[in-house]
Amino acid sequence: MPQGKPRTFALSVVVLMCLQGCLFASDDALDGEDGQELTPFPDYNPEEYECFLHNNWERCYITYVPESVTGSSNAPLIVELHGWAGSAFETRALTDVTLLADEVGAIVVHAEGIIVNNTTLDMGGNEESWNAGYCCGDALAYEIDDVDYLRKVIAKTVEDYPVDEQRIYITGWSNGCMMAQRMALQASDLIAAVACTSGYLSIHESEGYSPIPVMEIHGFIDE
Repeated sequence: MPQGKPRTFALSVVVLMCLQGCLFASDDALDGEDGQELTPFPDYNPEEYECFLHNNWERCYITYVPESVTGSSNAPLIVELHGWAGSAFETRALTDVTLLADEVGAIVVHAEGIIVNNTTLDMGGNEESWNAGYCCGDALAYEIDDVDYLRKVIAKTVEDYPVDEQRIYITGWSNGCMMAQRMALQASDLIAAVACTSGYLSIHESEGYSPIPVMEIHGFIDE
């Protein structure tokens, strides 16, 4: 499918339209009971990858935490997934979802797909990708368990930051949209809603699925 450059704010607007009224952080106090400012998260760095081994592959992601979020917050979590041949940092810069995060007090995670250098795939190899079912690239060829990987990323984020586990949302573009919809089927126990663009569901319905809201957006010339 052709992949034009996504417009700035595109995914942010989609998420906001889909989840408006559900996304804003709770009204928990931003300061401690004595009125003193709470200690910020000491290990947090929005410009560095956080990495861990998953099924013998090094997997990485980046996290953005608005200044308004403190240890007493009950913040929603947005997981944004790049498209084929994209990256976590590139997608964060293109969509500006962090501006939405600042507005509503949401934590944002940009997870990184997988690339296997020097593969000999006829199509889609040597680029970042997600195993969304029937697509794409190295992730599909090597049968990467991206559902479990994203579950682990979310679990780590919940452990490290004050996330409202009832408000975990996923968005994405192209191959990332496909992966977001796979999560809607195979992690419906974890995900509150999905909103994504220029991608489609590429697996069959899964056992244990519970319906959740999904918003899928396409342009007139998507193929």
